[in-house]
Amino acid sequence: MNNKVWKIFVLGAVFTIFSGCSVENFFEVQSAMNPPRLSENQNSIKEVVKEYFKSDVTWVYALLEGRYSAVVSADSLSSENNLKIVFCKSPDDSETIHILALIYQEKKYKVIDDVLVNGSDIEKFHIIDVDKDGNKEFVISVMGSEKFSKTFYAYKWDEKGISEIDLSQETIEKLKKENMEAYK
Repeated sequence: MNNKVWKIFVLGAVFTIFSGCSVENFFEVQSAMNPPRLSENQNSIKEVVKEYFKSDVTWVYALLEGRYSAVVSADSLSSENNLKIVFCKSPDDSETIHILALIYQEKKYKVIDDVLVNGSDIEKFHIIDVDKDGNKEFVISVMGSEKFSKTFYAYKWDEKGISEIDLSQETIEKLKKENMEAYK
C-alpha cells in the first residue's frame, strides 16, 4: 500500500515538473538567447536622452516605492499627466547627476529642463508635499563620492521647469528616519 502511494506521488511530481515540456518550442535556443526588449515608450525616452547628450549616458537608479528606476513617472507633479523625471550622468562627468524633466508632446518626449546635482548616486526619490501648499514636490537623497554623506534636495515642477525649494530641518529629519527604516 505504501509503495502505491509513493508511485502516485512520484508520477504526480514528474507531470507537475515537466508539464511544460510538451509546449511547442520549449527547447528553442534562440528564444532563450534574446534579451528582454524595451517598450516603445522606454525606447523613445532612451533615444531622447541620447540625442540630448549627443552620446550614451550612464543611468542613475533611484529607489521609489521599493523599486529602482532611472526614469520616474511623476504624473502627480503635473496636471498634464505626462511628466517623466530621468536621472543620468554624462560620460564626461561621473560626479554630476542630471535630473531631466521630459514631457510627452506631439507624439514624442521632449527635454524641458536639466538640473545638475553634485553627487555620485541617488539613494531615494520621494514625492511629498514639502511646503504644505497642497501641491506635491519631489525630494531626492544624493550620496556623496565617499558614499557616507547624504544630502537632500527638494524640487517643484511647474510649466517653466524644475526649481529647487528649501527643505525644513524637520522634513530632513523625517526623511532620514524613513530612509533608515527602509533598510532595516
